[in-house]
Amino acid sequence: AESGYFNVEQIVRDIREDNNNALSIGLAQAPSEDIANLFASLLPGQRTYIWQLLSDTQQNEVIPHLRSELRTSLLNDMDYQQLIHAAESMEVDDGVQ
Repeated sequence: AESGYFNVEQIVRDIREDNNNALSIGLAQAPSEDIANLFASLLPGQRTYIWQLLSDTQQNEVIPHLRSELRTSLLNDMDYQQLIHAAESMEVDDGVQ
C-alpha cells in the first residue's frame, strides 16, 4: 500500500525489524504532508515509533498536517517543553481548524 511518498508495508517491516537507519533516512527526505498521511495509515504504536524518529523541527512541521484526532493523540503524549516548542513554531492559522 502506498501513502504518497511511502510504501506503508515497507515502513511497517522496518518498524518490526528496528531498521531505524532506513526509516530515519526516508523520513528526513519526506515532505511533511506525506509524513502526516503516513501516520493516518499506521497503528498507534507504529505512529509513536515513527514520531520518536523525527527531529523536533520535523515534528513541528508535521503537526499542522495531521488529522485532528491524530494531532490530539500526539500532543497528549508530548511533555510540556515539547508542547511549548510546537506551539511557538506553528503559524497562527495552523491551530485553528
